[in-house]
Amino acid sequence: MKRTGLALLLTLSGYFIFGQHCECSEQFKWLKKTFEENDAGYVYTLEKKGKQSYELLNHLIAEKAEKSNDVNTCATVLSEWLHYFRENHIGIYATETVSPSEQSAESARVLPTVTEKQLHQWEAAMSKQPISSVEGIWTIGGYTILMKAVKDQIVGYILKSENPDWKPGEVKIQLAVKMDSGVYYLGDHSRQAINQIRFEVNKYLTLNDLTLEKQVPQVILEPTKELSYKAKYADSPFAYQIDDATVYIKLPSFELQHKEKLEALVAEWEKRILQSPYLVIDIRDNGGGSDRTYASILPFIYTNPIYRNLVEFYSSDINNKTWTDLLNNPDLSEEERPIFEDFVKRLEANKGGFEKIFEGTTSVIQFENVHPNPQKVALLINENTASAGEQFIFDLEQSWKVKTFGRQTKGAFDVGNVSTIASPDTQFVLVYSTSRYVTIGKITVDDVGIVPDFYIGDEISEDLWITYVISKLKE
Repeated sequence: MKRTGLALLLTLSGYFIFGQHCECSEQFKWLKKTFEENDAGYVYTLEKKGKQSYELLNHLIAEKAEKSNDVNTCATVLSEWLHYFRENHIGIYATETVSPSEQSAESARVLPTVTEKQLHQWEAAMSKQPISSVEGIWTIGGYTILMKAVKDQIVGYILKSENPDWKPGEVKIQLAVKMDSGVYYLGDHSRQAINQIRFEVNKYLTLNDLTLEKQVPQVILEPTKELSYKAKYADSPFAYQIDDATVYIKLPSFELQHKEKLEALVAEWEKRILQSPYLVIDIRDNGGGSDRTYASILPFIYTNPIYRNLVEFYSSDINNKTWTDLLNNPDLSEEERPIFEDFVKRLEANKGGFEKIFEGTTSVIQFENVHPNPQKVALLINENTASAGEQFIFDLEQSWKVKTFGRQTKGAFDVGNVSTIASPDTQFVLVYSTSRYVTIGKITVDDVGIVPDFYIGDEISEDLWITYVISKLKE
């Protein structure tokens, strides 16, 4: 399953609500007041764009809100106001959303569970299917699914499941025979409407942002294309020995759930990485997470101290509660407790201002050794690389070994550490940011992005990027 980090899903505006009444003027008043009092990027945007521009925006949005009386329209209006400030690490969405496609999904005919005997009969015949057929045996996450044409639908039945809530023979997927719509049943058996379906190279089936890989009949691609598609749809870090001199590592996400996986991968591949003069690290479509996730890979790239700009947190009653709650956490170590006690005191004494956890403007990462290999490191980035992905770029670019290749990044960096607040009537949820980098206004990344050292244009298709970059490394 392809997932994006929290940093990138926060342009949601809730425009899937239909017919539900909404006092949009009141919602706008709540949004404006709450955002002004709690968001870490508000003051900077106001200073940059000017008070007159902001007052004009407020007047225009207030007029639109006055004319909006349903949740769908109101969500669009509120989102327009919110994205005046920035595009990422921010958002507003309506609760209990119901889209037309989901309404259709609710009325879809649910097929009954098939017997294990029937399932095994179908399973035995799948190897004889043409590779161009969507019928076959597929995997996604902890599920093995048998896709079978049944009358006017293509149905995915569970063969095996690591989720105990799913049993063999139960229906996991229902697709229209034209492959233009369908339903995917989530882990808790709730329905997710499918309105975007792609069947690529006879091996990958993408349903919205979910990707299945065909196992039977087996589809063997040319090695370069196989690696390209594996990288495109990876949901966990993996490594690949491209040739005797080159190791490739894909890092699809820096969410903390991948930290142990990456540490295990690095331990397994350490010898091969240190024997290879060339290393390619691919963070295309990496929407971020935590810099702690990728700490284990930094020693292989390191040539000199890595400097990181510190963040400062905006003090408000709502924001500070996160830190006061932390002090009540029994897992907080005795070494950390006095640090955070002091931080909370400073926050409480500086409402409406910013405070750093540690003194200074930068932190420094140092290692004892500089490894002779890899000698050259290529970092692949694109327009969907964001947040902690952009921090990773800043970390690696301080090594003399590293060059970046690809496209300008997303630009979701300067303001971060997102939090949420529900409206008083719970119709809406606001997503906002509680911290900013101390370099805000000096180094601008938000809504701009990071430009690569070597831009890759449209004349080179993305499935050829890895091959292209390796050729450049070896020049």
